[in-house]
Amino acid sequence: MKIFSLLFSLFLLVSVMAENRIPAVHVPGSVGGTALCGEGALLYLAGEGKLQIYDTSVPSKPRKISELKGLPKWESRQIVVHRGFAYLTARHRGVWILDVRNPEKPRIASDFDTAELATGIEASGDVLFVTLRVFGVQIFDISDPVKPKHLNLYRTFEAQSACCANGLLAVGDWGNSSVLLLDATDPAQPKQLSKIELDGFGDGVYIQGNILYASTGHNSRKGSLKERKGAGHGLEIFDISNPRSPVRLGGVKFPKFYALSGDFWMPRPAGTLLAAADTHNGLFLVDVSDKRNPRITGRAVLPEEKPGTADCVGGIVPGNGVVYLTGVKNGLLRIRKEALSNASAEESEIPSRSARSYDRQGDPRQHHYLW
Repeated sequence: MKIFSLLFSLFLLVSVMAENRIPAVHVPGSVGGTALCGEGALLYLAGEGKLQIYDTSVPSKPRKISELKGLPKWESRQIVVHRGFAYLTARHRGVWILDVRNPEKPRIASDFDTAELATGIEASGDVLFVTLRVFGVQIFDISDPVKPKHLNLYRTFEAQSACCANGLLAVGDWGNSSVLLLDATDPAQPKQLSKIELDGFGDGVYIQGNILYASTGHNSRKGSLKERKGAGHGLEIFDISNPRSPVRLGGVKFPKFYALSGDFWMPRPAGTLLAAADTHNGLFLVDVSDKRNPRITGRAVLPEEKPGTADCVGGIVPGNGVVYLTGVKNGLLRIRKEALSNASAEESEIPSRSARSYDRQGDPRQHHYLW
């Protein structure tokens, strides 16, 4: 059995590396290692104490239209733009609210403390969800967008990221390797509908219709302690048409890797493909047209952060025939549309629910490759 597992892992790695190399191009002047999201034709990038806003009307040429200074530096984690305001989590520095109604002149509107380290963030209607690791999910009323009011603190094992669709909240839970599905139609009293066990540590989640995508990392649940370490990286797909009884449809494993720095992962649909950010492992493009048999079609690996370890892919935003991504040291990049030949390019704008990312000091490079 051990020999079979080893051969399978080698086959997967060789299959990934056999892909044709397709350039991913650095966007000059972008800050490194940051929170990233998109709304309409605009891209929002936060890191190194700044917010940068890019016009992506020409997808292959993102154009910076403004830059706001005075934000948290390395603490920035995730960002979401909702109803003209950007909400940025900044760990022990809480949540920052930025007025971006005039994208050429963004300004700091307010900030507030959370019960624990502000990590993940999601907005839906008049509600803001902030994941706080071992303190779970803190829920706020944002009917007044610059003066959130506490509604509830829903305790979980170790909440990292969240996604909400039609009152259903999915929470990626870390150390116990799971996703919680909550009925959040009454945000003051969310109720757990089910708990989905994953093979790796939970983090990024995305709901698309009746499908849940869950990115996993760190250690696997299966095998000996030695076999488990670093074997939890991958993507799992579930049918949640009945959220009380989710059904696993399929999944795919990424190469083994383990590091305590930059340990975050997230999935984002891009037509019939799915882009999966997997920390130092890079960005994977996965064909999910057959949910029961997803397959890796490409991989982007950034230059080394330190000898033997590539820079982290922190955030991803699918656009019109491109995927934008951030490296925690390498700044904003785009994967050329040739890499997305199987993906739909019908959208003229970035989807409203987009990627979140993370922050470090930047050291932009000019050219990277998808393979």
